[in-house]
Amino acid sequence: MNATRCLIGAFSFTLISACTIQSDPSKPLLIYNAKEAVKLSYCDDLANTAYIISTNKTNGVSKQTQFVALSGDGSAEIKGALIDDIYRDEIKSSWDYSTDVFLQCALKVADIPDDRIEVASLCAQKSLVARGAGDMYEAGQAKLDAYTAYAAYKTVRPFVVVDEVYDEGLNGAEASQLAWKECLGVVSD
Repeated sequence: MNATRCLIGAFSFTLISACTIQSDPSKPLLIYNAKEAVKLSYCDDLANTAYIISTNKTNGVSKQTQFVALSGDGSAEIKGALIDDIYRDEIKSSWDYSTDVFLQCALKVADIPDDRIEVASLCAQKSLVARGAGDMYEAGQAKLDAYTAYAAYKTVRPFVVVDEVYDEGLNGAEASQLAWKECLGVVSD
């Protein structure tokens, strides 16, 4: 009986030890390598830009005003082409348009295959919620308004994102970058 108990105890200890040995316990699931993460970060920035531009378009901001806002931006040429596309297209939803921009960029620029894109897409959506909530915070809108504006995007846990943005007092750009880094950082080198 004692020998059996010792064997079971030794076996349990071995299993527990084997399950807890990891090279980096803070990154239990690496989906993207460092190069892919950099490219995906570019795609996230592009999606955020598409969100801002398409929202401005639907709010009546002129195309020329959008171009002026980009002057001095290091990637003004690419973003200028994005402005042209957005003003040529009919925008029904800034959210849908910008998430599609992210997906297309991730597929074509970052070379992420379809079967590995979902997590990065969720991170990009979280980044968009953070961007919007940060803009709302900066404009002095109540947290409840941000909850309401992003409640439909349940998969990215918008209430948690909004809470962090308002608790930290982040503007749109800061909030977006933080949400992206926190999310993608868990699954990439």
